Amino acid sequence: MTREVPEGWYLRAGSQAQQMKTRFFIIRQNCLRDLRSGEVMAPVRRPLLSVTLALVALAACGGTVVGPDTDVPFRTIGDGYYGAYAQQGALVIRDASTWAEVLPKLDLRSPGGGIGAPVPAIDFSKEMAIVVALGQRPSGGFSVRVQQILGTSSELVVKAAEERPGPTCAVTLAITRPLAVVALTNDPRPVRLEWTQAVHDCG
Repeated sequence: MTREVPEGWYLRAGSQAQQMKTRFFIIRQNCLRDLRSGEVMAPVRRPLLSVTLALVALAACGGTVVGPDTDVPFRTIGDGYYGAYAQQGALVIRDASTWAEVLPKLDLRSPGGGIGAPVPAIDFSKEMAIVVALGQRPSGGFSVRVQQILGTSSELVVKAAEERPGPTCAVTLAITRPLAVVALTNDPRPVRLEWTQAVHDCG
């Protein structure tokens, strides 16, 4: 069944990045073998494919092409617990007018600040924002933490953790919609989420 997603949202996709990583390391192993034998040969059939494989081989052999996984620096803008987004996903914001429209829907708190504290500014001439929404949860005690952003040849992979309350935690019974917002340098690549879970022990 096809799951409808609001425009601008990205949900978890397939394993294209992992497949690229696997191909990269296979080519690297072959490259090292060929270097030891004194030969590094590029394919001669199908010119477009040959160019692609040659570039990947260059990266594997220590050339100037960047490998498939690169850490992308980011900064945390804030988090919230009563946002308007009940669906799990990532909303990419690339301009100030969209940010001004979305911000009131986030119930956003600045890092280390209380409710109502101003959140850090985002310079949309150089940066973009990613809203990482956990989706609706049945109580308090849930939160979102962006752990890492990886850049591949085709996408940005946002690694986020869902932190859940343990059985000894006292939580509000109100329905929550946790989220976190990060900012990073403008990047045209699509975004894919990868989730992990961690349980917070209050005992």
